[in-house]
Order: sequence, then structure tokens, then C-alpha cells
Amino acid sequence: HLSHTVHCICRRREYEAGQQDGSAGGTEAWPHSVQPFWLSALNTALTAAQASYLGALPVVVVNHKQGPRRGSHAEAKQLSALSLVKAANASCATFFYLNSQVDFTELDLHTQFVANGSWWLRTDAGSFVMHGSDKIFDFSVAAARSAWLATAQHALSQPYISGVFVDKAGGFAPKGI
Repeated sequence: HLSHTVHCICRRREYEAGQQDGSAGGTEAWPHSVQPFWLSALNTALTAAQASYLGALPVVVVNHKQGPRRGSHAEAKQLSALSLVKAANASCATFFYLNSQVDFTELDLHTQFVANGSWWLRTDAGSFVMHGSDKIFDFSVAAARSAWLATAQHALSQPYISGVFVDKAGGFAPKGI
């Protein structure tokens, strides 16, 4: 993921250089409407050097796969990484990733859903609706909505968080419907 980011930064710099010197390659290298950003995670804790590197981008979104894969606590790992990025560059927009459909098991939010097995979407026959091996949130249940919103609100309460990047599991055919 960092190599893709490096490519984006390099292409953006080529574009900006072309705009400054008037060379033909500038406008072709990077269109005005596209800004480089990073939406991903590393399978290790983010280092200060990596945070500084990512902080050079205008937007950084760290998802639920951040940090070592052992255990859960993905939200804390995301927030820790984003705090390092913001500390490296206060002008970088840092976004907490939260899926609006899939209950990823590495999330602490997932433990709340496990504790109350009625918060996942089910078919009329009673089977869980699945995205791969993950269950789907059932936001027709008020408590499920409240738990999801509490996760988003907790992230937004952090001074180094610019916002929440709300994703959905687009382009998938849910199993069980």
C-alpha cells in the first residue's frame, strides 16, 4: 500500500512541477480533480517515520486492519495510528474508517454484537445475511444503530480526528438473500 502511495505522491509532484514550469507533462500527469490519499492499514504498529510519510498526504484514512492481527481492539489501533499521523502534520485530514454494513470481527464493536445475537441481519428463514464470512449489521434494531453510532462518536470526539470515512460493502452479493 505504501508503494502505491509513493506512486501517487510522485505523480502529484510531477504534475505540480509541470504546472510551475509549463511543461506539457504537468497537466497529463495528474488531473486537477484527483488528490492523493491513503486508505488502508499496515499489519504492524505505525512507526513515527511512516506517520510522517503519510502525514505528507492531504487525506489519510486508516481502516480496521491496522496493527498486528492478534485480538481485537481495531478501533484503538486505528485511533493510535491516526494520532501519530496528525502529530506528524496537523494539516493532514485524518479519517477513522467504519463500515456501514459489515461487522468485522477485529472490531470491539463486534463484541457488542456477539453479546446480543439479534443485532445482525437475517433472512426471512432466520439465516444470517453474510458478506464472505462476516455478518451484516441490522440497523432496523435501535440498539445496533446506537452501538455503531457510539463507535463513530467516540472517534469523532478525538481532537486529532477530522471525520469518519463511512464505507459500505459495495459490489457484493450477500449470501442468504
